[in-house]
Amino acid sequence: MNTNKYDEIIKKSYRLKITHLNDQGYGVASNLLINKRIKKKIVLIVPGTLAGEIILAKPIKIINEKMFFRISKVLTSNQNRKKQDCKKFLICGGCDFRHVNELWLQNYKLMDLNDFNKKLKIKFQVLPIFQSNNYSRQRASFSAEIKNGVFKIGFISIFENQIVELNECKTLNRSLLKIFQSFKNKLSNFIIKKILNLKFKLICCRKVGCII
Repeated sequence: MNTNKYDEIIKKSYRLKITHLNDQGYGVASNLLINKRIKKKIVLIVPGTLAGEIILAKPIKIINEKMFFRISKVLTSNQNRKKQDCKKFLICGGCDFRHVNELWLQNYKLMDLNDFNKKLKIKFQVLPIFQSNNYSRQRASFSAEIKNGVFKIGFISIFENQIVELNECKTLNRSLLKIFQSFKNKLSNFIIKKILNLKFKLICCRKVGCII
């Protein structure tokens, strides 16, 4: 696609209607104006949305003929939407469904299992589905970087190549968050004075601690 045309498109916000969800649970939107400008088939993807919703969103990036958007405002909401309990979940990409009620999520999971069952063409029994409690995740892999002497650690954003720092995460075990914060503070004091630029991965486990 023409670079100038792309730059022109991503500067604006667009009114989109969510037609359905894809396999990842992201909303797929329609907008005739964008399709006419690009003049080729491209899928508009908006995480954190539900079918039938009308939203205001801004395009962020294009990957493999998919244009990803970030929600600016929900104009018409689906009845199954609830107030999200985490302000960062759509930025970090660690969770997909913190904006829906429990009944919708149960039905979505069951439909997903049934579709999987049809593809395999085998019979299996679906036991009652339960939802993990907040702060139940025991381990996680974090990304970290030191850029121009500034140390950041957290999750890579699904929208941009940047690290979303986490003061508190709804999925991670509280004791793991304490280990993470302690390690971050000690590492900051030790290396920032000596290293200007560095990127690395960090794996944290509640029982073991943190490993680079």
